Amino acid sequence: MQGANKIVCFALALVFLTSLTAKTSDNEIEQARKKINENKQLLDETKFKKIETLKALNAFAQQIKIREHLIKSYSKDSAFTENEIKLAQNEIAGIIIELNKMKNDYAKVVVAQYKAQKKNNSAYFLFMANSFNDLLRRLNSLRKLADYRNLQLRLISEKRKENSQKVFELMTKKGELNAILNNQRSENEELQNNYSEYENLISKLSKDELRLREEVEKTKKQLAQLEKDIRDEIAQTTKTDPDNLISNFIKGKMPWPTTSGYVSEKFGKHKHQNLKNIMTENNGINIILGKNNEIRAIADGTVSAIIPVPGLENSVLIKHGNFYSVYANLQSVSCQPGDGIKALQKIGNASTNANGLTELHFEIWQGSTKLDPEVWLTPR
Repeated sequence: MQGANKIVCFALALVFLTSLTAKTSDNEIEQARKKINENKQLLDETKFKKIETLKALNAFAQQIKIREHLIKSYSKDSAFTENEIKLAQNEIAGIIIELNKMKNDYAKVVVAQYKAQKKNNSAYFLFMANSFNDLLRRLNSLRKLADYRNLQLRLISEKRKENSQKVFELMTKKGELNAILNNQRSENEELQNNYSEYENLISKLSKDELRLREEVEKTKKQLAQLEKDIRDEIAQTTKTDPDNLISNFIKGKMPWPTTSGYVSEKFGKHKHQNLKNIMTENNGINIILGKNNEIRAIADGTVSAIIPVPGLENSVLIKHGNFYSVYANLQSVSCQPGDGIKALQKIGNASTNANGLTELHFEIWQGSTKLDPEVWLTPR
């Protein structure tokens, strides 16, 4: 009996520890899935399949990355669910063993009592008492025997209910696992389609390097014009308002200028991962968004300027002490130069181009120095 109790205690401890691990991991997976679902919806809104540009290629690359992440999440999720199924099966097996043992013990008591009653009935058993105290002792023994039988029956009933609950949980977990595996298969098929479309786009773009260089050069000129205008505005602002107090910018802690979306182009100079002869340079980051996505200020500040740049629509420059934030390619602007701005306040909406691409160009400056925005924004 002691050995059985030890096994049961060990199994319960194992289940408890495993459930703690699974709980933490499930929460992590749920957060990842939420992010992935947002990005999937975003990608579904924007159709790139017939747009042979570098932006389309970057979008496909991100789409593939998202699906790979999703498949890894499903794999992790299925592994935890399979583990929970095994634990449930082991619990059921343990319950059945314990239930059978309780039934056997109960049967032995019933048989022993039946034999005793057959040999000496209860009345005769009490009649044979030698004294009043002996009579009380015999009555107490009969009562304890009846209580023990009732207790065993109750325990057997409870154990049956426990087993039924565990069987139900097991069937539920198996259903969850089947759903996860079906989703995983579906995402694998979509990923293969993405790979195929991505490779086809690379093949087409590789044959039209001249047009790509023209596209890169056009973007370079737009960013150069924006940089010149920003430097002019910062220089002018420094003369008229030499407030160089350190703002509340903290690396890795600043909110994003968008509620959703993903980075399609990173900060700095980059050789394209597939088109080796193409070099791009970015003064900030580009974020692909859903249509009508609101653009928000990342910190308290003052609007220094609204800068129009051909190809980048309108740009908002906000001063935050000795830091500046830049929000370019805005179709509409809901602030004016001199306005005081609060963190997360709407300042406009990003523009959607003829190809259905909604994209924000975002920069952070410290004085006259360009910074990598992703270093300052909260990790996503």
